[in-house]
Amino acid sequence: MAAFFAWQAMDLPMGRAIRMGPGYFPMILAGLLALLGLIVLISGLAVPAGESHAINFAGWPWRSLALVTLAVVIFGLGIRPLGLGPSMGLAVFLSALASRKFNLLTGLASALIMVAFSWAVFIKGLGLPLPLLGPWLGGY
Repeated sequence: MAAFFAWQAMDLPMGRAIRMGPGYFPMILAGLLALLGLIVLISGLAVPAGESHAINFAGWPWRSLALVTLAVVIFGLGIRPLGLGPSMGLAVFLSALASRKFNLLTGLASALIMVAFSWAVFIKGLGLPLPLLGPWLGGY
């Protein structure tokens, strides 16, 4: 995967560290992805003799996996019709709900803080044309 990303970034001008081109950051990320992949590969192959390589699906946190996946899907599908605020709030709340130590007040507070942070960084700070409320909620 890292090789594919590096290959895609090769068409972009690299620049230098002092004056980065559009291909500089993707190439750095591809290098980091390759390094992390190598670390995972080596640690996966370094299993002591006699230990089982079988995957035990019974111990997986299926509820948490489903809720985090649902949060990402809801954010992706909801950003246009709902806007940044509600889709971010729902995604963060569902992700918090995936924890075994879930607390309603903490989940709501986390969602509100992330919505405020996203608004401050992406809409105000970077000036991205993202509506806080989408057309389904009277925005635009």
